[in-house]
Amino acid sequence: MERLRVLHFINVFEHGGAETMIRDLIAASDPERFEHQVALLYFRDKAAGALEESSVRVRRVRLRSWMDPRAPLAVSRAVREGSPDVLHTHLPTSDLYGRLMRWPSVRPALVSTLHNVAERYFKPDALHRVQMGLWRWAMRRWPAEIVGCAQFVSDSFGPALAPQKITTVLNGRNEEALDAARWPSRVETRASLHIPAEAPVAINVARLRRVKGHNELIEAFKEVLRAVPEARLLIVGEGPRQGLIEEKIRSEGLTESVRCLGLRRDVPALLHASDVFVLASRWEGLPISLVEAMLCGLAVVSTDVGGVPEVVENEATGLLVPHDDVAGLAAALTRFLSDMQAARETGKRAREYAREHLSARAMAKAYEAVYLRAVESRGR
Repeated sequence: MERLRVLHFINVFEHGGAETMIRDLIAASDPERFEHQVALLYFRDKAAGALEESSVRVRRVRLRSWMDPRAPLAVSRAVREGSPDVLHTHLPTSDLYGRLMRWPSVRPALVSTLHNVAERYFKPDALHRVQMGLWRWAMRRWPAEIVGCAQFVSDSFGPALAPQKITTVLNGRNEEALDAARWPSRVETRASLHIPAEAPVAINVARLRRVKGHNELIEAFKEVLRAVPEARLLIVGEGPRQGLIEEKIRSEGLTESVRCLGLRRDVPALLHASDVFVLASRWEGLPISLVEAMLCGLAVVSTDVGGVPEVVENEATGLLVPHDDVAGLAAALTRFLSDMQAARETGKRAREYAREHLSARAMAKAYEAVYLRAVESRGR
């Protein structure tokens, strides 16, 4: 049987959740049945080298913006050269071009993944409203297999994309890449960060943006330290608010207890060196960092937003609190950081759930079924 060729369209390939999902999907896909390529619409390609090292063909379109006048020819050429059976688009600009560029010789089946809730797609500025108006029109005009990364995400787009059906496929992660044996030990990682071996440690891995609730997290951790003064908090990620977060840590006198580590390439090692994973976000789709933490066996404390409650069962694999509830977040963190036995038992249950439901192979199998369905529908 000839392999199906899948071409992934995405704006950039850096270190975000969508990029991690694509990388793991490709790695876990059946190589005897599917061949994957990736096309990047814009210039930013910090993480594309890892794909190329694993023999994945990466095509660079190099648009300047979604209104670049070179787009029709450049995008059409990338698709023509890739000659895919399935064009899998990720994020609005790629969704839009995947539909507006109609090729006379290559008409692949279309699959689109929604990586965040509708609220994050539809923003108030005028230029974005124009783009998203075109996106909504194109998504309805040329139907495709549409996939949400969590049921909450799928439901949030129902009104915008009706009457099209949206399938839910939970994000998965490659457990082998997270294996503690592949990374420095817990003791070594803590020593490198000057964290005492017995200190209870919470970790947050997220883009440093307002929506991720870092101010509220730091306020909550101030309360945690009253009950558990030896506790530590690691904030990992990059983004426009990094300087503001670092200044807040300094101004609150928390530099001994709270560390903003910026972008790190050793996130699995940091997770294995921690005891509790915490999210304070105001909204989410299904965060890849949450999946990673559960696969690493960490208890979860999170706001009950987006797709998080679909994979974190309150009082079983973690503790859920309303967003912007600083007192509730502090109480949940204190509960685990003051009782390591409870944190370990909860983390064990979280890992068992994640290994069964949130593996990269489970995600890949679900997408393979979507690809086959899309190709079959195109042939009707």
